[in-house]
Amino acid sequence: VDGKVLVIVEETAFIPNLFTPNDDGKNDELKAYGLGTVSNFSFSIYNREGSLMYATENTSDLAGNGWNGTVRGIKQPSGMYYWKVKGENNTGRNILLNGKATGSIMLIR
Repeated sequence: VDGKVLVIVEETAFIPNLFTPNDDGKNDELKAYGLGTVSNFSFSIYNREGSLMYATENTSDLAGNGWNGTVRGIKQPSGMYYWKVKGENNTGRNILLNGKATGSIMLIR
């Protein structure tokens, strides 16, 4: 039996949709995983009103430190926050998190 199988590999990194910055040592920072080599990278998080909460142009910063749920040292309230990612991987394709360029995160204290 002859047959063909087409395998499509979607290169996508992962970001959780929930984090709990309550200083218990578990899920205290929002981090992205599997970004690899990215050029022209930017990642930002906004609150419901559209105010910028966090931004970085460094994949190592997002993967290593992440966002701790504060802005200028002030703990932000529980609720829904929104992220946006831009950049290209080493093959020139747009970088995605969870298969998307935008998404939401629930912050729970």
